[in-house]
Amino acid sequence: MFFEPCLIGTTLSRYISERSLSIFFIAKDVSLSSRVLLLSLGDDFYGYDDALYVALRLLRILSQEKETLYELINQFPQTISTPETRFDVDEIRKFEIIQEIKERLKNNKEEIIDIDGVRVQNSLGWFLIRASNTQNQLTCRAEALNKDDLKTLTNLIEDQLSLSGVNFKFNHE
Repeated sequence: MFFEPCLIGTTLSRYISERSLSIFFIAKDVSLSSRVLLLSLGDDFYGYDDALYVALRLLRILSQEKETLYELINQFPQTISTPETRFDVDEIRKFEIIQEIKERLKNNKEEIIDIDGVRVQNSLGWFLIRASNTQNQLTCRAEALNKDDLKTLTNLIEDQLSLSGVNFKFNHE
């Protein structure tokens, strides 16, 4: 529960960039047993998931700051998010579904990142839909500043999936 609710990565990355530190993102990944994942894109890190290295790198960054980690993190808005949600689809359709969604969303005014799925960022928050490379599943997540915005984002996911013939509904309880 250390980083619950989650932080919006884009806000954090902009803050770190403005502070002239190495860019890093902190995110809580529920699928990894609530392990904190820190990805550093600084000058001496090549993207490997090495917990000891990450811990030392975080300590180095914090040693250059006047504020504590708690104080730095509390400057960002708290958000709420869905858990990583996976559900089965036809194996031969999983990548087609993602492509169909990309095509429908490509003319939207929202920021679309279409590497390894579809991630949509807007004023409400963000959502992601991606196909598993190893299973006949799609994965969806969403994050927003409040419950109403999260419900709007999950409704967008459900609508896009429905347009591709996938009947999936989030549990909004």
